[in-house]
Amino acid sequence: MTKIFTATLVLDQVDKGILSLDDTLDKWVDLPYTKAVTVRMLLNHTSGIPSYTDDVWFLIRYFGLPRKRWREGELIRVIGGKPLKFAPGARYEYSNSNYLLLGMIL
Repeated sequence: MTKIFTATLVLDQVDKGILSLDDTLDKWVDLPYTKAVTVRMLLNHTSGIPSYTDDVWFLIRYFGLPRKRWREGELIRVIGGKPLKFAPGARYEYSNSNYLLLGMIL
């Protein structure tokens, strides 16, 4: 449910002129590839950003610490050293990291 609400809130901000679907991620996050990734790509899962839930070490810690509340910075560090899975806009692949980043933008 939270992902639907996040997408709705982002589109509401676009409708109000606060955000643009063509805004690049580098306005909010310091990752090497953020100048090539737009809000639109995050919403339609064409960003190429790897999902933090695909990281084995994250999953071990996630299940090993079930009561831990993960902070956005910790999750960004999980994906921070990883390359893009594909060139932004080249194809579709679902990524939980996209919604993490959209939440940070909001």
